[in-house]
Amino acid sequence: TILTATLNANKGSCSVLEPTMSVEISAPSEMVGTVLSDLTTRRGTVGEVIMGDDDALHSKALIHGQVPLAEILGYANTLRSITGGEGTFSAEYKG
Repeated sequence: TILTATLNANKGSCSVLEPTMSVEISAPSEMVGTVLSDLTTRRGTVGEVIMGDDDALHSKALIHGQVPLAEILGYANTLRSITGGEGTFSAEYKG
């Protein structure tokens, strides 16, 4: 077929593109490892983790990263479940 001939001619240089979201997650400091693990299972990449004040009783961490749109749908419920209702996130289309 034409598709097969095109792929063979390009020697595998084709790639599938998918929309990506830039995310900012706020979670309790003691839950950072669990949240990072969940992002990784969703094919996400972590850019930066800013830990809150260690002395504070309820310190929060801020996590920046990118996650494919298909993997982030319904994430609010999962994040609330992981963090016991204390985690929040925002997502913005990246491209």
